[in-house]
Amino acid sequence: MESIKNRYEFVILFDVENGNPNGDPDAGNMPRIDPETGYGLVTDVCLKRKIRNYVETVKEDSKGYRIYVKDGVPLNRSDREACDWVGVNADKLKEEKKRDATLDEKLRDRRVVPLLRIAFFGTKEYDRLFFSELAKDRGEGTYNCEIRYFSVRLTPETANLADGFDAVCIFVNDSCPRSAVETLKTCGV
Repeated sequence: MESIKNRYEFVILFDVENGNPNGDPDAGNMPRIDPETGYGLVTDVCLKRKIRNYVETVKEDSKGYRIYVKDGVPLNRSDREACDWVGVNADKLKEEKKRDATLDEKLRDRRVVPLLRIAFFGTKEYDRLFFSELAKDRGEGTYNCEIRYFSVRLTPETANLADGFDAVCIFVNDSCPRSAVETLKTCGV
């Protein structure tokens, strides 16, 4: 697996009232508080858990959205599913790896699948250049997306091109009529 080449920063804002967004198990699950400001603290581990829970709740076991390492699920079950997907016998994995030098990559690719398939409508050449660069790397720490570019604008007549995609992106000055949105909904976007 390639090392992370770029740094990505993001902000998640949320407001908690009369609740505990991130309990400290070393302090009887009391809220984590910054002693200088009195504001609540949320750890990176808590944020990752919230994102994982969101993906798992919204996408359940949809293809491409499965969480590989889960609480209460033995890794050998996830490993077996990856082997089944690649078409090898998990009980004879050592022998299979001797026959196929790329097997580790295939199994890794099963675990790191694109999170998001995006249909870009009204694509300009500069969109293609910029977003293709962002989407080319796969794996932890990358955008994990697959993009298909369409030069046509999103209209009720072209919306069915997004069938099989998770999201659409339209040119900044384009409009998206309700009928196109309804077609996207029937396509599962």
